[in-house]
Amino acid sequence: MRIRLATNDDCRLLPAIERSAAQAFAAIGMDDVSGEDVPPAAAWEPYCESETLWVAVDEANAPFGFLASGAHGKLLFIYELAVAVEHQRQGAGRALMAAAEAGARKLGLPRVYLTTFCDVPFNGPYYRKLGYRIVADVALPPPLQPVMLAERRRWSEPDRLRCAMVKEV
Repeated sequence: MRIRLATNDDCRLLPAIERSAAQAFAAIGMDDVSGEDVPPAAAWEPYCESETLWVAVDEANAPFGFLASGAHGKLLFIYELAVAVEHQRQGAGRALMAAAEAGARKLGLPRVYLTTFCDVPFNGPYYRKLGYRIVADVALPPPLQPVMLAERRRWSEPDRLRCAMVKEV
């Protein structure tokens, strides 16, 4: 496995990777999440251009995982981390997160933020193991407040709450 910046050619493979990764949600009964439409390939191209989209590739240089992010003021926000189901639990997610954190440092951004399901084992607890901590809504930077509000409206149910997390890099 190798991590590299994505190219526009890689983008055509990202919707299939995202659909595959969503099977992890289906396996725990979150069919509303796993069944969502995924963005088309062209939606990822701006992230390539801004060099904030990384892919995990196999020995044939074919992507099987990706992390899309964007700079907002003095922070990097992770929009999506997805690893095809057959490659999960092998370190690709951790390697992609490390690449994003290194990218943030390279851009002079001291913090990396993300939003996630707080209690889903491969979400909130996973990111805590990587050094992320939950951020109270009132402490979120202004550009992320509407993101969190929209995600809470879309995803929160009494037994699964969305949260924002941050790591100083």
